Amino acid sequence: MAYTIYPYGLNNRYTTKSVNGNISSIMSRMVQIAGRLCENYASNIYYALCNYDNAVRENDEYDKLITFHESGVIECEIENGTVDSRPRGIQYWRLTWNPQKKEGVFTRVRL
Repeated sequence: MAYTIYPYGLNNRYTTKSVNGNISSIMSRMVQIAGRLCENYASNIYYALCNYDNAVRENDEYDKLITFHESGVIECEIENGTVDSRPRGIQYWRLTWNPQKKEGVFTRVRL
């Protein structure tokens, strides 16, 4: 079953943006959330950070659902604004990199 991704809220406090390849604000936000929500294996965020950094460095498009749960972080593929399954988690965030605009966005979403 496919699940559609919707914005969590209209408030900017749920969104972090970056421009021109400086993704440090997004990466910092991801680490903060993992540290706050994950009881175990918060360091799993490292894999999502590396994948995102590689996409930015290679100027490749990136669009993933980052799921934070008590036992770590999961990165899921997004296709046409949907995910194939609903991972069990505490919070869901969409992480994107647009190589044409040189813009990254990390925003909280709901399924």
